[in-house]
Amino acid sequence: MKKRKNMILAVMMMACLAMGSNVMAAEENLMALHPRAQMQYEEQQKTVYVVQAGTFAVYQNAVNFADELNNMGLYAEIEYASNGRYNVISGTYENYSDAEQKGNLLYSLGYDNWIREVTKTVLVPVKYTEYRVQVGAFDNKVNADNYVKQLMTQGFGGYSELDDDGLYKVYCGTYEEKEDAEYLKQILEWNGYEVYIREYTFYPEVLQTYFVVQAGAFKSNENAQNYAAELNRAGFNAYSTLAESGYYTVFCGTFKVKENADNLKASLNNAGYDAIVIEYQM
Repeated sequence: MKKRKNMILAVMMMACLAMGSNVMAAEENLMALHPRAQMQYEEQQKTVYVVQAGTFAVYQNAVNFADELNNMGLYAEIEYASNGRYNVISGTYENYSDAEQKGNLLYSLGYDNWIREVTKTVLVPVKYTEYRVQVGAFDNKVNADNYVKQLMTQGFGGYSELDDDGLYKVYCGTYEEKEDAEYLKQILEWNGYEVYIREYTFYPEVLQTYFVVQAGAFKSNENAQNYAAELNRAGFNAYSTLAESGYYTVFCGTFKVKENADNLKASLNNAGYDAIVIEYQM
């Protein structure tokens, strides 16, 4: 019997930091391994509709406008554009009608906006199909298990499993190829069994991936707050939070698109600040 097991590993390795100092660890040690490392994905081209509410030359101005929209419950995030400007995005939609509805809402509240059609490459989980050879169904687990024992005495493998309909289904095998299931079906039918082939389709669980720009980590909350304030004075939207590691970590932004996080990291580096990009899921 062939079975698949999805193994999801999420690992976050934090660096050991000296008291009161801002020490950056190697980026690869801070990256979280996520389900895509264990799942099979395929690339697909996908068209989406982006509602853009503004564009700014100064990052802090984009942050202020995004905060204004978020405070009104309209949702906004910052996109670093190829022309060096910072776009404020108020939603990305698969259907144009949904984007248009969001745009109309923004207009009704006095915000100009426009809709951009974007084609992007996305990772889509590969569909898995299994073919199960079913030889019985029982409303009692004992009867199902006894039927499995009968199959085994005749040289067939078997197992029982509680289905969503409340019945205990008895199977003789699970196969990736339908031809293999059909072959076993013929053998079982020659031996007097009533056999059905059930097709099951599975999709791996997909978690939303985010990219966070980390600028520092401190044992002291005061030092973390002072460093965040310094970054804010330099034009970066920084904040500090207590991490599970026990250190106060300073972040400068959370993005859905890694390129945007990389661009902010580069801006921090150009300004003389260390920064790394951390990937996580939720």
